[in-house]
Amino acid sequence: MKGKVNGSHKGSKFERTVCRKLSKWVTGSETPECFWRSAGSGAMATKDQKSSQTGDIIPVQHKHHMDQFSLTNHFIIECKNYNDFRFDFMIDSKYDKSNISVWWMKLMGQCIGDGKMPMLIVKKNRSPIYILMHNCVLRSLRRWKPYSVSRINFLANREMFITRLDNFFDAITYTAFIETVVKYDPFGLQFDEDFKVAEEDVNW
Repeated sequence: MKGKVNGSHKGSKFERTVCRKLSKWVTGSETPECFWRSAGSGAMATKDQKSSQTGDIIPVQHKHHMDQFSLTNHFIIECKNYNDFRFDFMIDSKYDKSNISVWWMKLMGQCIGDGKMPMLIVKKNRSPIYILMHNCVLRSLRRWKPYSVSRINFLANREMFITRLDNFFDAITYTAFIETVVKYDPFGLQFDEDFKVAEEDVNW
């Protein structure tokens, strides 16, 4: 029982950290917090009963800030803080049952049902925080904001890309991200087509 409690506390603390980082990305300040843990966080892609928002992180109503809803209207945000995981699956399909790969597939299933895009934020012991998104996001950024993408280091495979969360937030402003991804890559309108990665898009 003690291990489960500690694990739950660890996950909750990580989600609060992510909420503060997201709030700073959106508003320029960690306070007031514009995001918070959903009531059912901890289960993959759970739905908050009051807000009808899906995922571990939901927006908080605030009279001075409303831009945060643009993110959760288009993305399901999941957080995973785990002792250890590997990135082998990014370059070798033999490792496609890694923890991250399993989390990603579950999140993708929820996204398909809700017509939203996946945003998986992960951390392991003694490591930075990483963010994973679908390659459709990367394609949009490369097409419309190439100067932003050139400032981050990332790994990409046929379906997703991963980079350090802080580096991504430093390189790409929230406004530019929302305007570029949502405006130029209509995931919600042509979900099935936009989630198919063309051959030319994976040959960096």
